[in-house]
Amino acid sequence: MNVTERFERKLVLNSSRGLLLGLGGLSFTAAIVAVLYFAYGLIPAVKHESPPPPSMPQLVQVSEGELRARLPKEEEKEPEHVEGSTPQAAAEENAVVGGSSTEGESDPLVPYWAQIHTFFPGAKAPWKDRRVSFCARKNYWGGGCARWGSRTVAGFETRLRGQMGGASLTARTRYLEAVFDLLSAVPAEKQEKFFSRYLKVSGDVPTLTEFANELERLLVFVPESWTLYLMKGLVKSLSDGLVTSSFVTALQRARDVAATVPDDHRTDALLLTARFIVGGVQGSPMPDAVVENMKTLVGQVEESLRLQAVIEFRRAFREKTERAQKDYRVALARVSQEEERLERAYQSAVARKGEIRHQGLIAMGVTLAAVAVVGWLLALLAIERNTRALLALGQVSKGRQAATTE
Repeated sequence: MNVTERFERKLVLNSSRGLLLGLGGLSFTAAIVAVLYFAYGLIPAVKHESPPPPSMPQLVQVSEGELRARLPKEEEKEPEHVEGSTPQAAAEENAVVGGSSTEGESDPLVPYWAQIHTFFPGAKAPWKDRRVSFCARKNYWGGGCARWGSRTVAGFETRLRGQMGGASLTARTRYLEAVFDLLSAVPAEKQEKFFSRYLKVSGDVPTLTEFANELERLLVFVPESWTLYLMKGLVKSLSDGLVTSSFVTALQRARDVAATVPDDHRTDALLLTARFIVGGVQGSPMPDAVVENMKTLVGQVEESLRLQAVIEFRRAFREKTERAQKDYRVALARVSQEEERLERAYQSAVARKGEIRHQGLIAMGVTLAAVAVVGWLLALLAIERNTRALLALGQVSKGRQAATTE
């Protein structure tokens, strides 16, 4: 064996085998790590729970101190009327409704119509429909009117029939009875203007009957000089003149609050409170607890300031409600932002897990390939080693045979 073979066997082959065994161990270890890395990528991403939504704003309450802090220190200035005018100066707004009188001899309600008609006797009374003339085209050259026209103005009877529509006979009978009782409570000199304003309202007949009965009680409740002012204020308080059962209920509850206010300001207090109750909170009528709180606090201040107390209570309640709703919206926005942040973090974790699985698959493939290559090289070295050993064994065997022959 020459020096080159001896160097190759003892140094090169032994070093190569050790190096390949080391590389094989490292490749196997890397393969295990790649498998664990891929398994980690298979674990689902954790989605944290969203923060609980903020609680709905509670119904606010106005304290006595808050109300008194808003009241004026001096009592010289009286509160202004709701409509901006005195009841004596309130102007009537005429309503014209198309139609004609359809009273017939077979109408079972004739006695009721006759009773109501007694409040508006005489040929000039606005009970029946009437024709009125008007200037259809002016004469711009010589002055005066170039062409006259005429139109029918609906009377009280026609307008009242229009209110009832196609209601049942029983409902119409009860409503006409309620209207008769209502007109009986109105002073005679104010009946025509009062009824003209009353006929501007609309609604289903049972609700109108409740409204007429409640209005009759209110006419006893407020001073007589405020009768027309009350009716005008109620019509303006209605949306499109539509009477609803919630509005009738609001009038009943407002009457309890207004009862604590002196007579001169009672009608204004009644209208303000009714509008406050109908306006409600978030589309719902005002809860009884708020109305009771209003009644209690208004009754605790001086009589001369009670109407102002009604006004200031409304303002204080609305301001506190708006603040509570604003705080709720801010808290809701924060929760929404936190939910968006958690969702972004979750989606990012899902994407990262996908990348880990992809990288783990690549690492597993590379390490397994490295293990295979190292194993193949080790197999070659083993074959070469065994071949050399066999050759050496053959030479030894030949030497022994030669020695034996000699």
